[in-house]
Amino acid sequence: MIIRVKVSRAENLSYFGCVAGDIVNIEIEEYVAGVVASEIGNSHIEACKAQAIAARTFAMNYVGDDKYITDQSSTHQAFRASRWDASQYPNANEAAALTAGMVLTYDGKPLKTCSYSSSNGGRTTSSEERWGGYRPYLIAQDDPWDAAACAERTAAGKSITKGHGVGMSQYGAAWAANHGIGYREILGFYYVGAKIAANYGKDDESEMAENTTNRVLIPFSNEHFVAFLKEMVGRPYWYGTCIYKCTNSLRTRKAKQYPSHYKDNRTATYNKHIAAKEVCADCIGAAKGYAWTNGGEGVVEAIGNDNSITSKYGSNKCPDKGANSMFAYAKDKGMPWGAISTIPEIPGLAVTFSGHVGYYIGNGKVIEFKGFSYGCKETALSAGKWTHWYMLPFIDYGTDANTDTPAQGSTTEPIKYTLGSRLLKRGSKGDDVAHLQSILAGMGYDLGTYGEKNDGVDGSYGEKTEKAVKRFQSFAQIEVDGKYGSITHKALMGVLDDITKGENDGADDDDTPVIPAGKHVVATGDSVNVRSGPATTYKVLTRVNKGDIMPYVATAEALGWHAVEINGKIGWISGKYTEVKEG
Repeated sequence: MIIRVKVSRAENLSYFGCVAGDIVNIEIEEYVAGVVASEIGNSHIEACKAQAIAARTFAMNYVGDDKYITDQSSTHQAFRASRWDASQYPNANEAAALTAGMVLTYDGKPLKTCSYSSSNGGRTTSSEERWGGYRPYLIAQDDPWDAAACAERTAAGKSITKGHGVGMSQYGAAWAANHGIGYREILGFYYVGAKIAANYGKDDESEMAENTTNRVLIPFSNEHFVAFLKEMVGRPYWYGTCIYKCTNSLRTRKAKQYPSHYKDNRTATYNKHIAAKEVCADCIGAAKGYAWTNGGEGVVEAIGNDNSITSKYGSNKCPDKGANSMFAYAKDKGMPWGAISTIPEIPGLAVTFSGHVGYYIGNGKVIEFKGFSYGCKETALSAGKWTHWYMLPFIDYGTDANTDTPAQGSTTEPIKYTLGSRLLKRGSKGDDVAHLQSILAGMGYDLGTYGEKNDGVDGSYGEKTEKAVKRFQSFAQIEVDGKYGSITHKALMGVLDDITKGENDGADDDDTPVIPAGKHVVATGDSVNVRSGPATTYKVLTRVNKGDIMPYVATAEALGWHAVEINGKIGWISGKYTEVKEG
């Protein structure tokens, strides 16, 4: 595939031996390599991959005998033929080769607008706001990656170049890649709902990686959900909708589905909502829309539409169910629930009676899409007809209610989490917290002397655990917030891998390797369990027999357990049935 490039840069004129304004033919993959190196330099390979796919997608709109693209970023994309030098820009050239033919698609077609800029100042701008052209994949949303990148540049005394802010931030992409985030997740964040298709969009599409990292930074937490609900107060109630943009086409379609709700005497009110570019929902649609718009992205700006949200039905662990069936679904999935008289003081819980649902926001208050005549409003919990409360399956409540014995009236068992499957923070409890504490204790971090064995491992994320996590985050040079999210999990697993190879454990300030290379654990007992945690509640990873050898990772002295690597995972084995040996 050939792309025609109108050259004006002096170095390109020299390279191709032409004059300004001449058009040269370049094979598209060679062109993309020159764009990546010009636009993002020799950045992290994952950032370069994201840039390559974005640049290729952008260029697809200029392929054809009657079209051309310039070599300037001010008009199209920066392109420098001199930067094909792989010795100077290895990541840029490799990224172009590794992603050859891959483009971003939406509704089965390459994106018409695949914009990107240097920085957005911490928040992306929608295409509609910037240029007036609506693109469902170019929405306005907070960008924690760009914000972190700008903060780092400011601290280092570097200048910040802010662009138009639509689509991918190159600062943000580079920061994300440097913190362990892959190109699919980067693109999935900046081009919402887009997919990747090979062979220049002709092959089947593949989903973007789920943006779990961003959900740790802007999590699907109960606090975030409540903040979203508070922004919805005053919004209109339209039956059968899920945080949709109010439009004539939506009203027409819903009126055919639910004629008894969309009566003629309500037309004037519907028209007011449409003219005001409002977003609407019904009672359970508020929660579903929150999940399906990745935590309310773009909702306040009213730039979503029913088609773009419909395409995400069932995403983020939120099925398309009504008020009653969502309650049944949550119970079936093991979520805690109980009679309304037992409701705990946990914001973000769903409260329900037959045919209706609202959302508890704390201090005896509820936010609910109450009905057409009311819209979304804040009400008193005691004033409602609520009979039960329950936890929504796609919200991380991050409290002891996730793992403690459910309230009276509940028939569910406590939720079991594996380490790394959710955001952990002060107040979290569970086996995954105990697992984290065991690893930290084994690496030498001070967790105090609480717990059943006075070893600091009690499955409760308290002050000592938070301080230990902060110390590890500081060592790993990642954001120090004391919360254990996906970035911290990736860093900790990486350090454990290094420990297995004989590197530093992150606990000692002098960075002296504490585990010699070649150290291993030998099983001395017959048929011994290797567990996911040394606590009384554990999961058996495998069983080993006398004489089996496992790579040594760490020791929890107070427990008498050794951490080992087994089947690519970190497990624990009792010191009663093992010996630690060198070499």
